[in-house]
Amino acid sequence: MNERTAFRTVLHGVAFGQLEPAQQINDELDEDAHGRLFALSTALMAVCLERRFRTDASHQAIRVFVHEMRLSYQNAEPSIQPLMIEAIIRAFAGEEHLIDEVPFKAQLASQYPIIRQIFAEDPEFLADFDGALDQAERLLERWADDEEDDDYVGPSRPWIAD
Repeated sequence: MNERTAFRTVLHGVAFGQLEPAQQINDELDEDAHGRLFALSTALMAVCLERRFRTDASHQAIRVFVHEMRLSYQNAEPSIQPLMIEAIIRAFAGEEHLIDEVPFKAQLASQYPIIRQIFAEDPEFLADFDGALDQAERLLERWADDEEDDDYVGPSRPWIAD
């Protein structure tokens, strides 16, 4: 299985709640591949956040979403970290400093439940998972192009463009 297929399989498992095959592939990745998967996961989360918060990205709307996640994952093992989830979403809304010191593996552990929650609450979005992932791949390419520009300062509210 090539890397693109492996990454898509992992993220498909996350979105559809089929974590066992996703975890098996994830466990076989080396550190560099984990970094690339994190980048794609971040782009997919941006697409998901655009879908979920397209009309209201206020602190209150984010807190409501985090509360919904807390209820959805109340019996999950390992448990979710609501403050981490809020910080990650708020970082995407322009408060990047909230996650400056958070290692990417810790961010990834919170990104997956965010992605799953957004797809789970929107069956129409879930039905177009491949389209969402295609959009995430295009977003990742655009971020890579932006990083090559001298004026690049990082994605701020990346779900707003396109």
